Amino acid sequence: MTVTKPEPAGCEAATSTGLTIVPPPSLERVEPSLTCTAQGAREGVVTGEGFLDIDGALPEWTIAEAPAALIELENCDALEVEGYTQVRWCRQARVTWPAETPALNEGGSIQPTIGVTNPQPAGCGVEVTGPLTVAAPPVVNAAEPPIVRATEGPRTVTLGGRDLLRVGTALPAVSMSGPDGLPIALEVVRMAGACAPVEVASLEVERCDAIEVIVPAAALDAPYQPTLTVTNPEPAGCKVTASEVLTLVPAPRLDAVTPSQGAPRWMARSLKARRRGASTSSRAPDSRCSHPAGFGERFVE
Repeated sequence: MTVTKPEPAGCEAATSTGLTIVPPPSLERVEPSLTCTAQGAREGVVTGEGFLDIDGALPEWTIAEAPAALIELENCDALEVEGYTQVRWCRQARVTWPAETPALNEGGSIQPTIGVTNPQPAGCGVEVTGPLTVAAPPVVNAAEPPIVRATEGPRTVTLGGRDLLRVGTALPAVSMSGPDGLPIALEVVRMAGACAPVEVASLEVERCDAIEVIVPAAALDAPYQPTLTVTNPEPAGCKVTASEVLTLVPAPRLDAVTPSQGAPRWMARSLKARRRGASTSSRAPDSRCSHPAGFGERFVE
């Protein structure tokens, strides 16, 4: 630093100690660049330059103007600053993004503002938008078909809702509770319904409102509604459970047939003819009587 007196004095003095000037911090990227905070706090690593530790005083972080907790600074170099015991210049910060920040009550996604302010006496800060995308959790509220006969073999079912994510080639994970309460993993066939791209730094992400899965065959004694669990792929990772959108029913079964008003007239005539040794084919059954509709079947309303 040089101090020069004005003319006509014109003398000057220079020193190389006493003042350290640093540029403001910069933010380059956030890893992971996609997250979901609706179901709990999530951790991220911010890479940039100039995150200062001044004798234990650390930078303050924000997401969508809400405070975010700094876990630790990493990749640091020491700075010699007169009057301070330890000053570190760091390039990475491990940060906790708080739960439900930002809130996405209507679903979708948002790229919130990420901010950092260095401690005094440096005091400079920066805010950026784009390195991080926060996605809403998935929603499942329908199944097509809504009723499946589980004993007929594997069936393709479309689960409908919103905010079902494909991250790269990774699809949501889907499971359902079995009759014994244990989870059964379902094969995911493909994303379905209306889909749209989601802007995420360094990742290819698609958001859809339906997904096709295969429900395996199962032996059932009675109808039941399994609890479905759908989890978006990492690094989003939020999930949803739904228990009233799909009904599995057993195979039909006929236990007994009891005529309500005795045997049909044609059957009685046939039995009499057989007792006499006569042919039973001489007369057709009464046209008003017929084999019961759905004989051997169970009907589900």
